[in-house]
Amino acid sequence: MHYSRIANHIFLNRLSHRKLDKLLDRGYFRNANIMFQSQVICLDGYLDDVINIRLELDDYKASKSIRKIARRVESRFSFEIQKVCIDERKEELYQLHQKRFKGFQFKSLKQMLLGDHPVSVFNTYEVNVYDGDTLIAFSLFDIGQKSIASILGVFDESYKKYSLGLYTMHAEIKWAIENDFEFYYPGYIVKNNSLFDYKLRMGDYKYFDWTQHSWRTREEIFQLKTVGDTIKNKLQQLAGALQQINVDYEYKIYPYYSLGYLSMTNYQFYVKSPYHIYLPQLSSEDRRVLLEYDAEENKYVLASTKVNESYMEMIMDSNQQPKESCEHSWNTVLEYLSIHKYPHTERLIRDIWLNS
Repeated sequence: MHYSRIANHIFLNRLSHRKLDKLLDRGYFRNANIMFQSQVICLDGYLDDVINIRLELDDYKASKSIRKIARRVESRFSFEIQKVCIDERKEELYQLHQKRFKGFQFKSLKQMLLGDHPVSVFNTYEVNVYDGDTLIAFSLFDIGQKSIASILGVFDESYKKYSLGLYTMHAEIKWAIENDFEFYYPGYIVKNNSLFDYKLRMGDYKYFDWTQHSWRTREEIFQLKTVGDTIKNKLQQLAGALQQINVDYEYKIYPYYSLGYLSMTNYQFYVKSPYHIYLPQLSSEDRRVLLEYDAEENKYVLASTKVNESYMEMIMDSNQQPKESCEHSWNTVLEYLSIHKYPHTERLIRDIWLNS
């Protein structure tokens, strides 16, 4: 089975409400001033599948547990919904809340919204929750023509028992219904990790089908063969063949894979595989040899790569800061020196055996 591109980026100088609706409907989500689409995620040293979700707001009704949370919050605290306004208190809460985030983090809330741009192309609103005059939680959401997209929820940990993250999602949905929006997009869940499953408490979601580019039920989606599982299964088969010729190998997660899918020409040679096999016997200090499975072309790849030091310096000085890496994950940007593709494993294994 052939799959579409694992990742896509759209760099935005302007964005209409209608265009945002179309991008959300195709599985894109926001990253600063970029719309990003990815079928997989590198999380805690593992490769997993991204499943975008959305609520259809026609005839939506919150569950009994969510209504109970809302009554409890609104009986004690006040809230407001307005155009976004970043201030020192929001930045403070964002910094305190960062330890709960996974993967890359923007160093500030302002950078998360704008990246390197002076202004945003998005129409962003905020939900603010106050204990007296003190801001204790906020969330941000973007507005389209018929859709809203929740992009961030932050709360003061000392108020954790009030489920303020769920409450701000509820407030966003309620506001969307009152203003005649049709869809609510809270991002994605991960197929084999429950980290983001709290979002599912908000209602009966539809799930994005990457193979047909349509929205389906949970039962339909979880029966599909996903690209992340396909990549892992193909490399496991390849590893079995390596064992037969006594070649040492290591599975590696590569969190910078999306650089290989940037449309800008100076990025076209960066490694594109989020998960591959590293061959230490064939590698050297300045060259790392990898085995990949290209799901788009249904081919195996033998690649010689090197570290891109200049890009690593740029990442370390950029708006994002990486989490600590695990032993199974590359903590460096790799670019291709050479690539050889194989439709089957036999010739690939022979070439590895001859060079090992």
